[in-house]
Amino acid sequence: MALACSASPVAAQLQQSLSLSVSRGGAAPASHGVSWASSFGSARVFYSAQIRSEGLQRRKSALGLHVRGHTETAEVPETTDRVACPAVKPEIDPSVFESVDVRVGLITDAKPVQDAEMTAKRGKPTMSRKFLQLTVDIGCEQRTVISECKYVMDVEDAVGKKVLFVANLPPTEIDGIMSHGALLTGFNYDPTPMPRSFKVILPGLGRLPPGSQVKGACFP
Repeated sequence: MALACSASPVAAQLQQSLSLSVSRGGAAPASHGVSWASSFGSARVFYSAQIRSEGLQRRKSALGLHVRGHTETAEVPETTDRVACPAVKPEIDPSVFESVDVRVGLITDAKPVQDAEMTAKRGKPTMSRKFLQLTVDIGCEQRTVISECKYVMDVEDAVGKKVLFVANLPPTEIDGIMSHGALLTGFNYDPTPMPRSFKVILPGLGRLPPGSQVKGACFP
């Protein structure tokens, strides 16, 4: 019985297993109600998937991309300073965490915020170097929020970003503007310079619509 296969190890293993089955009797007998034909079909599908996976890994390797295997674990960067890293806060009751309403929010508008203190000192309008005024769609409504996020993004690239938004905070006035809610942001404790990037963008949750709730996976 001839079987045309590629020269990959997976194909060779498939051909060897099929040749062994045929040499033992011309056709593998049915076992546990599964025919030789169905077994062959299952094996072909299984090995075809492995062959495609191998091809993908070879293409990624050729492009210089690292392909992480299922048995690999992420390595901690050598630059991690465990002493400088902020200590974990005291433990809280799970009910406290569950009371925080975190939503997926979509930034639909962004404006610069005037720095009242610097404006008074200079005698002319001066924009804040820290804050932006954002309009965030949280599904059930749109909120205005003043966020200290200008250190990682500008007005020009804020619109269209999806963020983690704490929705059940009381409104508060910041620089004469009512802010209702808060964005979750990641602050880098390492003084090493790093590219400006908005850490609260959701690459894995990007397809979730505004208003989707974010919950702890450890709680039922």
